[in-house]
Amino acid sequence: MSRLKQIKAQQKQVRTPKKEHKKQTGLPVYNSRGKNITPSRKQKQKKLGITLIICSGIFAFS
Repeated sequence: MSRLKQIKAQQKQVRTPKKEHKKQTGLPVYNSRGKNITPSRKQKQKKLGITLIICSGIFAFS
C-alpha cells in the first residue's frame, strides 16, 4: 500500500491547477471611413429583444 500512496502523492504534485479561461473580446473592426462596424452591446440586446418578442408571439397564438 505504501507504493500506491507514493504514486498518488506524485500525481498530486505533478497536476497543475486549471487555467481560468478568460473571455476573449475581439478587437473592434472599422470601415474605411473610421466607423465602428462591430456589433455593440445595444445592437445585440435589441436583436435579442426582437427575437424574444417574436417567439412569445408565436407561442401565444399557437
